[in-house]
Amino acid sequence: MPQIANKVALVTGASRGIGRATAIALAQANARVVATARSESDLHELRDEVRKAGGTLTIATGDATREADVERVVTVALNTYGTIDILVNNAGIGILGNLAESSIADFDDQFAANVRSVFLFSRLAIPYLVKQRGNLVNIASISGLKGFARASIYAASKFAVIGMSRSLDIELGPLGVKVTAICPAGVNTDWAIGTGLTREQVATIDRLRPETIADAVLYAVRQPANARITELIVYPMSEGGHQ
Repeated sequence: MPQIANKVALVTGASRGIGRATAIALAQANARVVATARSESDLHELRDEVRKAGGTLTIATGDATREADVERVVTVALNTYGTIDILVNNAGIGILGNLAESSIADFDDQFAANVRSVFLFSRLAIPYLVKQRGNLVNIASISGLKGFARASIYAASKFAVIGMSRSLDIELGPLGVKVTAICPAGVNTDWAIGTGLTREQVATIDRLRPETIADAVLYAVRQPANARITELIVYPMSEGGHQ
């Protein structure tokens, strides 16, 4: 597989869960990582861990739903490394519940975090990804391929990410950019804890490790020049069925 050493990778939602695991995995593969999230303290801990292990990681605190913050984060990446080879759009939230009991804020917050953030980061990174013939990876969800009870708004936002990813694959593929949507089933993270799930409920479910999804990101961005993975679905062995 092609190596990603010295490539510049920007990872959103990098303070916890899949984003954190992905930033660490990319740094271990000798990529130069720019990690962004809202939690500055978590990002500092991530940077210290990566640097102690000999990796290269720069942090840029910001809200992935705010245009000014996104512009500033991208500027940090460009000022530090001069380009972007890999963009991993991972930032997102989940608020579960029956639709009739959901608020307008529940809808707006999920579409902002899960869809608007992908739009904001992608539109700024794409010119550099085209120059570098790079990779655009969107962390979607199995919920972007099939519906689930009490997750209609979340699923709608992830269906939007799948639609955006499929369209960008057609738009950017001829320009040399590989677009991948990664669709995990349940992952053992803080996702929806306190917004529809409890830790006790999560503990009863066989969930994937964040590092497993990070491995999927690495697999996608290491494809040879004449190959691309457009969608990658990851289930735990205990879960049956398909979309």
